[in-house]
Amino acid sequence: MQVMNIPANSRVIMKFDVEGMEPEAIAGAKEFIKSCTNLRVIFEHFKENDLQNNNALLAICDFSFQDLDPVNRMGTKK
Repeated sequence: MQVMNIPANSRVIMKFDVEGMEPEAIAGAKEFIKSCTNLRVIFEHFKENDLQNNNALLAICDFSFQDLDPVNRMGTKK
């Protein structure tokens, strides 16, 4: 399946910087996230929102997570 003319097996990196609206942006990108097999998603992570972004991604597909620096976290689709 191709979405936005991007073949499903392409390596895709998404960066969310939407001022705390990551869960909503992730929900809006649900079909795109589902369609990509080789996907990494980078987003800001703060203590006050704890795991809400992780949980938003996990509600769509299986991801593993790693901190990139004190502010950014990356989810890799399994």
